[in-house]
Amino acid sequence: MPKMPGGIETNMLYMAGAGVTRTSKHPRLAWEFLRHYILASRNWVLPNTRLQAAEQGLTDHPIWSRYLKELEHVELGAFFRSRKWNAGRQLINEDIRRMITEGADIAQTVRSWTRFG
Repeated sequence: MPKMPGGIETNMLYMAGAGVTRTSKHPRLAWEFLRHYILASRNWVLPNTRLQAAEQGLTDHPIWSRYLKELEHVELGAFFRSRKWNAGRQLINEDIRRMITEGADIAQTVRSWTRFG
């Protein structure tokens, strides 16, 4: 994985969540579905602790063991360090969409991102 200035190893994990809305017509069934796919099967959820990795039998896996090593270097995301970060990220996402769908000038767009520095 890339290193930060000074050779510091770091990375960031993006986390997501799932839930059932109050307006669900079948909340019990929806929760059963989530319990099965998130808690019981866990076949698409990566572990975020060594205990979970061991429970899933991934600690010696040739690929997932490398991922688990990266957990030693996880840093708190910029989203949590700066309120401005997420606003800047949203603007950059919109710029990327414009580059793809409208052919916006890539070099100029990337240069414009320095305003978030």
